[in-house]
Amino acid sequence: MMSGSNAKLLAAGKRLLTIFAVLWGAATLTFVAVKLIPGDPVAILIGSANSVVDDSFRETLTRQFGLDKPLWWQYLRYCGEALTGNLGVSYQYRQPVVQVISAALKETVPLAVSALALALVLAVFNALLTAGRHPRLRSLLAGLELMLLSTPVYWIGIVLLSIFS
Repeated sequence: MMSGSNAKLLAAGKRLLTIFAVLWGAATLTFVAVKLIPGDPVAILIGSANSVVDDSFRETLTRQFGLDKPLWWQYLRYCGEALTGNLGVSYQYRQPVVQVISAALKETVPLAVSALALALVLAVFNALLTAGRHPRLRSLLAGLELMLLSTPVYWIGIVLLSIFS
């Protein structure tokens, strides 16, 4: 029989192992999905498949992004770079991905925090309304909640844009 602290340590270890497995799986699926995209990655980097580009420039880009290496090497490099926080360069913006993400976070974080605060206020209000002896109100709000949870997020977004714009 295990002591309480050993059981907690084992549970924490299992949880960390699960987190690692999920992150590794997501990274692997992302790598595979990017490799399965049809087309030439160098042509995407250049910007147009129809543009005339010197072969030496194409070879330079191929070497720079490691596309001339075997797939297993590209995967190991991808995992190693991701573990060190180097997410590479965005093909679209031609900037480090970390900079692109941090620029987007300036708008995303305030929106997420305000949405979380609104959800908390609505949840407390809902709990206070349904905690009493009002079975019809409780059923109505539970049905409304189920309907909203079942509705696709993009559709709710379109409706809210129509209402508030």
